[in-house]
Amino acid sequence: MAAFLTKPTAIFYLLPLIYSYYQKEKRLWPISKRYWWLVLGLIPFAFWRIWIEQHPEGIPAETWLLNGNGIRFKPIFWDWIFQDRFGREILTVFGSVLFFIGLLFRPNFKEGWFLHLLAFSSILYLLIFATGNVQHDYYQILIIPALSIFAARGVVILLEGIPNFIGRIFTIPLAILFFIMMFYTGWNQVKGLYQINNPAIVEAGKVADQILPKDALVVAPYNGDTSFLYQTNRAGFAFIPLPLAQLRDQFNIHYLVSVAKDQQTQEAMNKYQVLVNTDKYVIVDLTKSMNGDK
Repeated sequence: MAAFLTKPTAIFYLLPLIYSYYQKEKRLWPISKRYWWLVLGLIPFAFWRIWIEQHPEGIPAETWLLNGNGIRFKPIFWDWIFQDRFGREILTVFGSVLFFIGLLFRPNFKEGWFLHLLAFSSILYLLIFATGNVQHDYYQILIIPALSIFAARGVVILLEGIPNFIGRIFTIPLAILFFIMMFYTGWNQVKGLYQINNPAIVEAGKVADQILPKDALVVAPYNGDTSFLYQTNRAGFAFIPLPLAQLRDQFNIHYLVSVAKDQQTQEAMNKYQVLVNTDKYVIVDLTKSMNGDK
């Protein structure tokens, strides 16, 4: 229930869990009495659903995630999922090979079909939320456990050899090569995501963190990107949605931290007290007007 409250798509994990229950009880129905207490876990989830239904404005649009652009089962869908997501961003080509080896060859593991049902649930998730998974790469968070487990199984299968198919003298070097290349090629694809293209946001953030009150709310405009706001170690806005005076009065935003001396920043510097002004950034106190106006 905690998982459902965090991400409703956790429902896709129910299939392997139901199988696990069946393995233990040898039946699905009727449910054994010793499991009835688990119904208590439904209570917070039920209360949340009742509450949120009273505030539909708080529920983001979600139907478009299913197949809003009609991409499901089209060639471009498979291209995005398997070539771009699996083959480039997540597993790389080498990891994808390990994944499919782990998926197709069943070693003598004792979990039965539990993990394969986890993989099947992950595939169902990709197909059902087709548009979401193509449009946003972070939607694949839900399937990372299945991808990781079966890639690891692929390594184990190669290390142990594949009887009646290929011997260990060939599979062990392949396992080592594919494992190393999976991380190497994968890092080359994602390392750019860890680069800070504008070091000024880090410098400005450190100064703001040092001089501003710990409970201060700030506006750190950076085209809506929260990276700059994160550097200040404060809550607030990552863009300026309203006039600064209105942000101050309605949302208690008392400071502006900016790395761009655009028109809005210049107006703020002219109207309010400037705490720090360098070539790279400025910090403005929105509570202290230069002309005495509130």
